[in-house]
Amino acid sequence: MMRLVSVTARAVFAAGALIAASGVFAQSSQTLDRTAVFNRTKVLDTHFNDAARLDDFSVLGITATGLTHCQLAIDNALYCLDGLVIRNWLDPESATGAGTPIASCTDTKLGLDTNKPADTCPAMTVDQTGAVWLMGKKGNSYTLIKLTPNAACDGTPLAPGGYCFKFGATSGRVADITPIDGEASTLFPLGRGTLGVQAGADLVFFAAAGTPVRVLVTGRTWNLASQETVQAATLLQLKSGTGAVRNFAVVSTSSGRALAVEISTTPPAGTVPPATLVVSAPFAVFNAVAARPASMPTPCNNTLAPQFAIRAGKSQHIYLTDRACHLAHALKVTAPPSGDPRPFVLAVDGDLTFDLTSTYPPDGVTVAPGIVVNLAECAGECTALSNGAGEAALKLSGVSLVGAADKATLFLLEDLVDCRWVPNPPAVCAGTSLPAGADPTEQYLNITPQLPSEIRVLFPSLPPLLLSPRYRALPPGFTFDAFFFKPEQGLKFNGKFAAEYFVENLTPNFHACENSNAQTIEDHRKFGVVTTISETWLTVGAPGGGLGNVAMLLNTGCGSTTTLKPGRLSLFPFNLEPTPRDGDRVLINLLTSLSDDWEATRDQLACSTRDGARPLSTTVCNSLRSAWANMDSKLEKCVQDLTTNSNTAANCNSFQIQFGSLQTTVGKLTSTTDPANRVAELQVRLSVMEDLYYRRVKPSYLP
Repeated sequence: MMRLVSVTARAVFAAGALIAASGVFAQSSQTLDRTAVFNRTKVLDTHFNDAARLDDFSVLGITATGLTHCQLAIDNALYCLDGLVIRNWLDPESATGAGTPIASCTDTKLGLDTNKPADTCPAMTVDQTGAVWLMGKKGNSYTLIKLTPNAACDGTPLAPGGYCFKFGATSGRVADITPIDGEASTLFPLGRGTLGVQAGADLVFFAAAGTPVRVLVTGRTWNLASQETVQAATLLQLKSGTGAVRNFAVVSTSSGRALAVEISTTPPAGTVPPATLVVSAPFAVFNAVAARPASMPTPCNNTLAPQFAIRAGKSQHIYLTDRACHLAHALKVTAPPSGDPRPFVLAVDGDLTFDLTSTYPPDGVTVAPGIVVNLAECAGECTALSNGAGEAALKLSGVSLVGAADKATLFLLEDLVDCRWVPNPPAVCAGTSLPAGADPTEQYLNITPQLPSEIRVLFPSLPPLLLSPRYRALPPGFTFDAFFFKPEQGLKFNGKFAAEYFVENLTPNFHACENSNAQTIEDHRKFGVVTTISETWLTVGAPGGGLGNVAMLLNTGCGSTTTLKPGRLSLFPFNLEPTPRDGDRVLINLLTSLSDDWEATRDQLACSTRDGARPLSTTVCNSLRSAWANMDSKLEKCVQDLTTNSNTAANCNSFQIQFGSLQTTVGKLTSTTDPANRVAELQVRLSVMEDLYYRRVKPSYLP
């Protein structure tokens, strides 16, 4: 079954706007989650992200005997502490067996106390860089240990396993840890580090630099009941409507309570004098025992010790498990009752309480950004993304794969800022916003600096990804969104496939696909533009007329786009529009520029060895050049007819004939030496021109 996702983040942000704007300001957000829960022997792929799911969870094929901690990684791998051995599964959805051991707590180089195995390694997690963080017992204290792959060795090599280790700060027994890294760390007052629960009571923070552990909240401060302990902790960052972010540590206790504290500074970080850390008084936000359904499908097992695990996701949801009652919840941020001074409370999001049955009582939960799309299921048509109501937001069809690789991780990036047009550029535009008097209609936007860390970790050498002056974000806010696909290593497509976007199910601010009342050129200009920018392959249209990683228009049909094969399943900015420039010639100039781009693509890419191999022969290239020149000359005369209000537009009929002939010829092209799939690019570019001409240009000028 394909893993889908509910795009509920915007609704959550609306609730978050109830929190007064304070703290630091965020840049673009990645808002998709994938989740799993685990117990001693099983890991379940939980389908919180699928509003149209047929089942709530599936059991992964991995085998284990003593799982205590598991963490989904940014690259889709799963890491677990199985007894005293850390194992990983690079493709957990398809994996079977015990995985690959990468390190052991019994390694003599670590020198850990193994007399009581349950205390030897009481906690483990993995950060965005792929580093494994491990709590290890040494004598009468515990040490946070960083394990890094040998290729990025940070410390002393372990043998075997391919990892290096480095000791950090010491503490009491810490049984739950979670990393604070990436954008989360830039918005957190203490920066990058590890959040943990010490001695079943204290909320502690380990700085990445290895400074002494810092106690943020003591057990006494939580006001715990007799025998009540703190079991897990997570960081929830809430964004207000103005973009300000507030930091809340949320813990789960053995009685099923979720308690929160706000962590901030006064004065704000970065000011003079130096900021002082402020931790608020705790407040209750959820009670898992009270949230148990009145009539449980599966009776609670009171012989199991109470265990409540908690983790926050990128979608602004918190995921909480209830072991005794075999439940897993997805919780959303809501406003407290009127007059209640708490900043927020948590509530189960719709029907997102899953009964895991008595077979799978959960011990923990793990969350990672992005969702995994199994492209093998898209040979016909599949829904890769749906909104909270189960309505399709992104569909793929006609996918044909070469080889065994069949997955891609999909990220949804929201609130990217068009720094060229936004009236008051935020901090993320530093160095990219325009000087006073500059013309935004002539400027490119480099999107790369705004990409969140989960993207930059997966693509460590991203070039400038450029949005052409031809396109801009929609007013009044001038923000836009984007999909970013990270293909599985070795993923190859056979030919092009279709991707259909339903932007109305992705964002509240969009141009409708069709405007039945469109009459003027301006009416027809306002259509929702979808583009693609490859981080791997160069395209035409860069500044100065050269090659670069530049946005290519994809719209073919009402909301439908066609994408490309190897190296092209990458960044897809959407929620854009053609830039309003050139007056009444805006659509005509866009059309003629697309024709120029087609010829430049033929000349500089499809008929050259730029990509390492020449896709088309000299004979074919010369023939295409001649056919394009004939078509383009007719296009120029057609444009003249349209702009001089000709009633006959006879030259447009000639253009249509020549264009159709070129399209037929290009549609029959094949190549066996086409690493960047330039043949498909030539085909797609003509399809885009066809759609623009017949859907937008002709109706703008001819009755």
